Order: sequence, then C-alpha cells, then structure tokens
Amino acid sequence: MVKCIHIFDFPNVSVRVYKTFLKEIKQKIKNKYKTQGKFYSNLDLEVSFTYFKNMLKFSNPYFIPVDILTKCCVCLDIPLSRMERNIISYRSSRGRINVKRPKLPIEISPLFYMTLAHIMADGNCIRIKNKTPYFGYVQYNRELLTLFINKVNSQFGKIDVNVAKSRVYLPSSLSMAMANKVDIKPEEFLSDRARIPKEWFNLKKDELFAVILAFIIDEGHVDSGQIVIGLHNEELLRDLKTICDRCNYKSSLKPRKLYILGEGVRELWKDYSNLKRKFPCVGLGYKEKQIEDFIIRKNKLWRSKSQGQTKNIIIKLIKEKPRTINELARILKISRQGVRSHIKKLYSLGIISKIGVAKDSAIIYKLRRMHKFEVKRKGVSRQKGVTKKKILEFLKEKPRTSVWLANELNIYKSTVMHFLHNLEKEGLISRYGKAKTRANPAILWKIEE
Repeated sequence: MVKCIHIFDFPNVSVRVYKTFLKEIKQKIKNKYKTQGKFYSNLDLEVSFTYFKNMLKFSNPYFIPVDILTKCCVCLDIPLSRMERNIISYRSSRGRINVKRPKLPIEISPLFYMTLAHIMADGNCIRIKNKTPYFGYVQYNRELLTLFINKVNSQFGKIDVNVAKSRVYLPSSLSMAMANKVDIKPEEFLSDRARIPKEWFNLKKDELFAVILAFIIDEGHVDSGQIVIGLHNEELLRDLKTICDRCNYKSSLKPRKLYILGEGVRELWKDYSNLKRKFPCVGLGYKEKQIEDFIIRKNKLWRSKSQGQTKNIIIKLIKEKPRTINELARILKISRQGVRSHIKKLYSLGIISKIGVAKDSAIIYKLRRMHKFEVKRKGVSRQKGVTKKKILEFLKEKPRTSVWLANELNIYKSTVMHFLHNLEKEGLISRYGKAKTRANPAILWKIEE
C-alpha cells in the first residue's frame, strides 16, 4: 500500500473544482434533499446559507474550503477520491500561492523526503504571528534552483514561482501537511536545531539516499575523489554520517565536515544512477559532472602515464589555447590535484604563465615558451586488480610464460613474476612445465583446476 497525503489531510486549504463536478453535486442535492436549504441544514456548517449557496454557483470566482466540500461529498455518497480527481487548483485559505493541476493524493516517495531535506539544508520554515508557518527554499545557483522547482512540480503540481528570484515558497497548508506527516515541528527546521527524525533511519535505502543527495546539492562540494558536506550543526552532521553508514557509503566525520570517501562515492554513484532512472528530477546539476569525472578516472585501465608524458600533453593543450586547471583535468581525466602538481612545476620552470581569471574564479594559464620533457617508462601504474585480472584471462586461454605476459601487458618481467608468485600462493595458478625454446627455457603457467 502506497503511503500518501490526501487533500482533506491539509489544514486550512481551499480548492477550485471543475464545473461538471459542481453540476454533479447540485444534481445529487436535488435528488436526495430537494432543496439546497434542507441540505445546508443537514450539514451543520459554521458559514451562512448565503455563503454556502454562492459557493455552489458556477460563476463563483472564489476557492471552496475543503472541509465544507468534504462534508458535502460524504453526505451525498460521493467518493473522496472522485473529489480529489476533480480539483483544478488549491491554495491555503487567505493565501496567495496557487498549486495548479495538482497531483493528488501526494505520494510519499524518495522525492518527498528529499524535498524536506532541502528545506533543512538551504531553506527554513517561516513563522509569522497569527499565520500558519510555511516552507521557503533559497538557492542562488539558477541550475540547482530549477532542479528544486522541477522536484516540487513533479510531486505536487504547478506551483506559482517567481523564477527571477532565488527563493521558492510552498503554500502553508501544503507545508504543514508535509511536516505533520513526518511529525516535525516548524522550529525543528532552524539551521542550529535541525535533526534527522529517528524514524527516518528505518526508511528504505533509496529514501535515505535522497536525504543525503539533498545535502550534497545544498551544502556539499566535490573535491576530486570525495564529497564534502560542511555544516555548523554538528548533531545534524552525525545524523548524516549515520545515514551514510546505513547506505554503506564509506565516510569520515571531522569537525563541521562530513567526507564521503572515494569508495563511498563509487557506491553512491550506482545508487544515484538507479534513482535518477526512476525520478529524473533528482539531478545533481553541475556536481553530477564532477562526480562522473571522478568515476571515469577510477575506471581507467591506466592510472598514470610515463614520466614526463602528462606534462608534454599539458603543454600541447595550453599551446592550442589558454586553459584552466579544471579544463585540463576534464580533458586528461585526472584529478585537479594531479593537474595542479604538473602546472606548479611548469610555472616554476617558466614554461607557462598566468594571464587572468575565468568565470568560475579559476586561474587561466598560457604557454610562455615551448619545451618537451623526456618520456621515461618509470611511473607507469594501473588500477588495483586490473593486471591480476588480465593475467588470469590470458592463462584461461592456454598456458603462458612470464616473458609472453610481460610483452603483452607492456610491463616489466619482474612485475609479472611478482603477480604470478602471489597467484600461485593463492592457489589460483600453478607451474605447468617449460616452454620449448632453444636456450633458457621459460616456465609455463596455467590456471589451477
């Protein structure tokens, strides 16, 4: 059974309905009660008969209170689900924010928890004397703000938003319906008091992950191989660390910062890809590209090139046109720290120089003089486990010698022997005999059956 919030669960909400539905109500009143006056007497309402009569007119320009409409439907044996399907729009009583083409009932999905987490991270619950509290969200990055609006619209319907501003407000009736559903008080959304409700720790993994995702978007940044979430609220950070542990994201908690480490980022990326297929609007914006670049770097066969080769490539790229460290990192598919180390060396040698600052505040470098570094084989390395896997694949085909494997993998024979001895200790391979060669016959290795 899907958890949801119905329109009659909203406090102080009014709606507009289709004229055909009003016509159906009036016809049922006529059939069952003959006159609207008798029907009104049976409802025991606090509003006047004149107000009630005007409310049912086709020309009525005002919104109808849901509590009155619900009583009418119950007395006339009209299913409340039918009432929800006939709502054109709704808003809080005496409110100004309309929700058009509403999606009712509201489904409690990962997007629901993600929206609440956004309010905790970069929003607030606005409380004004004698008024119902309502949610507000602040985001100065236009791309991330648009993503939040898309999330809201995909869950609740088309909400009136001034795109020119950096703030989004939800109707007070909707805000309180959401808060009541998860039993959170308005003051618990304050930045210094916000906590993840204990009940949330028992949610499904995709719902917990959606909470972490909201904090990455609003309070996090991608630092090469890890994600850093910075908050002054230490207790909230500990709650987020608990969620990371529940989701199996390797993380580390430091004062005012939560680090999702490289292994955790790779696991997080898998969950993100799956969740985005279900809910396309959960996007990370520009941060998605940063994480994707890290995943691509981690999945490379070769982690580093021959000594001097990367510097030569950087010189060639900067010769084409001035570039920033971020641009070079994306092209070379290596970390910014790795590029920064090469740039620092080239700058100290006077090969490149600084010429200005880009829009993202990154320094732009240009070529000052041409230089070509000697390329040495020293420094070549591969991802952990890749060479071992390749050797086993070759030996599955037929027995091989260390010399053949070294030539095929383009690495030193001594390195191959190191892997072969380790695999032999693990019981995965064994010595098969010697190859038929004229001099110094080499040992053949085969997969252990």
